[in-house]
Amino acid sequence: MNNVYPETIYNPNYGKAIFRRSIKLKKQDRLVIAGLEDTVHACKLYVHHDGKLITDVQAEWFRHPMKKCPESAAQLKKFIGQELTVERAKFRAYQDPKWQCTHLHDLLGLSVSHALGEANNRTYSIQIPDFNEGQTVAQVKLDGQVMHAWLINQSSIVEPAEMSGKPYLAGFGKWAATAFDGDFLEAAFVLQMGIFVSNSGRYDMQAMAKKYATIPIVAPGQLGTCFTFQAEHQKDSLPTHIIKDFSSTPDEMLKFLDD
Repeated sequence: MNNVYPETIYNPNYGKAIFRRSIKLKKQDRLVIAGLEDTVHACKLYVHHDGKLITDVQAEWFRHPMKKCPESAAQLKKFIGQELTVERAKFRAYQDPKWQCTHLHDLLGLSVSHALGEANNRTYSIQIPDFNEGQTVAQVKLDGQVMHAWLINQSSIVEPAEMSGKPYLAGFGKWAATAFDGDFLEAAFVLQMGIFVSNSGRYDMQAMAKKYATIPIVAPGQLGTCFTFQAEHQKDSLPTHIIKDFSSTPDEMLKFLDD
């Protein structure tokens, strides 16, 4: 099976946009409603609990990069009965994250933590301008407060000085867990995933989805990394790539949370 696009189509406008990701968490009695939106993803999560345990989870997809992605919602049912926790490591040990949608799994982890917090609502806002001259500043805010602002190059953090040389992809989790805690640790992981997704802006994903609509695609390094890219789903790895550019319209994000 051919698992690589025959031709990578690059985005001719890369260098002019700002990648944005917004995450909102809303508490209603024993329910957390969460939403996530960025250039290629838009989803909504309902997490029910009894104050101690997860009692149900439902997910809705509005935009997703691969046709298989919506089926990942059923995997979240495996978390029913698990204990609410603010500990990231404990939550990730409940199920193998590689058999979950990465983004729904992360959103569920934030929701489970939020259920135990004092705030009724929380909002994470990420902005990452396209790389220029090999660098950019990746920033995440929590409820309007800047939690992290990192000058990064193609593989690691440049500034602040105390983090210089630290990786923000492979190997990130180990050092971040010792460098941050509480809200700052949670925000660091939110930003790290934002950086990862922002790299999609380098490619004309809509053009590739149209040109290779019937070719199952699992790029090198992706096999086995999430629900859609498991080997048994390989033949169904067909692209959709409905893109929305929020560079100048951040207020347009997560409108579906009002429905």
